[in-house]
Amino acid sequence: MDKKRRLYTESRVVMPFSATSGSRRRGKPEKAAHTTTRFFILLAILFGCVFGMVGIFLYHPFFRISQITVSGLERINRQAFLSATEGIIDYNVFFFLPKSSFSMVDEKEVGVLLSQKFPIAHITVTKDFPDKLNIVVEEKISSIIYDDGETYSFLGLDGTVV
Repeated sequence: MDKKRRLYTESRVVMPFSATSGSRRRGKPEKAAHTTTRFFILLAILFGCVFGMVGIFLYHPFFRISQITVSGLERINRQAFLSATEGIIDYNVFFFLPKSSFSMVDEKEVGVLLSQKFPIAHITVTKDFPDKLNIVVEEKISSIIYDDGETYSFLGLDGTVV
């Protein structure tokens, strides 16, 4: 038994604290120096992919509104209505975001602006993916043409100017 104990103590090497200053402490693994650069590289790749997908969805011609279908027009000139609709969606927001992109077209805004410009009782604007804008119009019916000497106006059935 004495021989076993002596072998154990002889094989055990004890180093002073100054020699172990570069070694790892228990419980805290050594952090690699390249971990932060790797994190920033992966973060840059992630942001690049996200902005690339958003850019493709905004700027690619496949996602641009190219077909406008209108139904329900009786008295309003179809060509004037289509050109007004194209004028509403054909500009840039903040100088670089195309309003004619599928994701940037606001149906409510188009409906409100068209109903302000034309005599419309009810309008429904919907988008069909990827490039179609459907507009269903119900016109206001006018029964009288009012002439005040300077301008002509249509009066509706309730007596208001259409």
